[in-house]
Amino acid sequence: MTKPSRAPFPLITPPTKSMNDVLRENLCIMGFRELTLMPTTPMTRTIQRKDQITRQADLLEKSITLLSPRGETVAARFYEVLLFENPRLRPLFEGVSMAAQYRKLWTALVLTVQGYRHPEQLSKILLELGLKHRKYGVNPEDYRAVRVSLMKTLKEFLDEIWSDQLDRAWSQALEEVSRIMLKGAEHTTPVKDMSTQET
Repeated sequence: MTKPSRAPFPLITPPTKSMNDVLRENLCIMGFRELTLMPTTPMTRTIQRKDQITRQADLLEKSITLLSPRGETVAARFYEVLLFENPRLRPLFEGVSMAAQYRKLWTALVLTVQGYRHPEQLSKILLELGLKHRKYGVNPEDYRAVRVSLMKTLKEFLDEIWSDQLDRAWSQALEEVSRIMLKGAEHTTPVKDMSTQET
């Protein structure tokens, strides 16, 4: 595999920045110029025991840190797998800069891991992403194809440390991401002022 031409993508949250600031910066990388959020929806896993969530978050953070120096390569491989196994999705990427798409995909993965310990904030972002992807022409059945291809890619790059526990952590995280994005896709327009809705 070739090394990415750029420096590794940022992963660690600077201590001087709030989680909201980090999420906003990542959204800008992904093409969001204005943060217009919809009402939050609870993440199912928040009812899990705290220690289980902590263990899963630890596993996700460890694996994404190992992947970080090859983030762009991981993202490129994911799209190879996705479009090879699902050629019907190729029209969605016609005229799209794949280099930019690789960066957006990797940023979304990092965002998911960074937000795993902050489910309320992460769910707001995922709702908005779900709405945007519906506008791009992404259908509900496409989410499973993405999860399957992403899991194959992660396992390929993390083969030396892959375990049942890591498989379960990523599977649950990606399933939850899909669930909330699909919920967001049901909305017609985002809610721009969250000030009266957040508690």
